[in-house]
Amino acid sequence: IVWPPPPTVKGTSKKPDGTWMAILDGIGIVEAGDTIRQRKDNLVFLLKVKSISDKGVVLDRLEIRRSK
Repeated sequence: IVWPPPPTVKGTSKKPDGTWMAILDGIGIVEAGDTIRQRKDNLVFLLKVKSISDKGVVLDRLEIRRSK
């Protein structure tokens, strides 16, 4: 099983409270700590948004599940 490439970062922005958010292509707006899903064939790939900054987004691979 091969993990798909991570979603493309369309942009990042710092919120008034000092935390960051990002816009990921095909996903939408995410913040640190969010879990995102990518689908490929009959599989669902779960990733966690580890951190976001002006340099980009760091994702951790969590698990792979079969799609229902």
